[in-house]
Amino acid sequence: MRTPNLLLLIALFLGSCAENSKNAEYQSNLKIAQATLQAHIDGDYDTWLTFHHPDAAVWGAEYGSQKMLPAEAAEQFATHHIAFADIHTNNEVWLPGVDTLSLLADGSVRAYINWGSTSNTTGEEINLRAYHYFNFIDGKISQSGNFYDAGGLSATVQPTSTTLSITHEVEDFDRWAASWKDGSDNVKDFQEMGVTARIFQSTDEKQPEQVNILFDIADMEAWSAYQGTDEMRANAKMHGVIFDNIQVYQEK
Repeated sequence: MRTPNLLLLIALFLGSCAENSKNAEYQSNLKIAQATLQAHIDGDYDTWLTFHHPDAAVWGAEYGSQKMLPAEAAEQFATHHIAFADIHTNNEVWLPGVDTLSLLADGSVRAYINWGSTSNTTGEEINLRAYHYFNFIDGKISQSGNFYDAGGLSATVQPTSTTLSITHEVEDFDRWAASWKDGSDNVKDFQEMGVTARIFQSTDEKQPEQVNILFDIADMEAWSAYQGTDEMRANAKMHGVIFDNIQVYQEK
């Protein structure tokens, strides 16, 4: 009768040892995960990289995102400091991860984080809820993933734009359309002013020079200051814009 009890005690002892070992591993990995988080907050990606295996798999939160190596991820995450100021956390909940099959602790780290910052373009205060996981091999992050509203976050750095629809005639459609091709000097000049455009040609074969252009304008003050200037008129004339019967509509 004592043998089963003895075996049970041995099993409990070994299980306790394994549990303590995994707990110690988790505590060690937790420090690394938290240090990785702090390195991102500080924008210190040299230090951030030291916590990762060189071939670790890092997953972003964007729709359709692909697996990144740590060096690629560091380059992408560094852009957060261009878009946002005062990156910090408002609340952190750290938890031990488990093996998805055995449901036993495996030394991995999970975190629920509330991120805060300020958009550098719009001044909007950011409060972003996120989930992160960190898997480890030999004390280095072997895989990590991030889950949050990436689309919503991206929208906060996009200034509110005004859309204008302008119809007019041109001397020659092909010449005018060429000025709106990606990479043209005309497009670059408008992009520097915070303006993007989409062009349309009339489907009436008798009026091929009747066109419509949609302008998305980030800075209406800059746009208004440009209107009517000698520079604007010279640019329009160069590309064959006919000023008669111009109609302007604003999206409401």
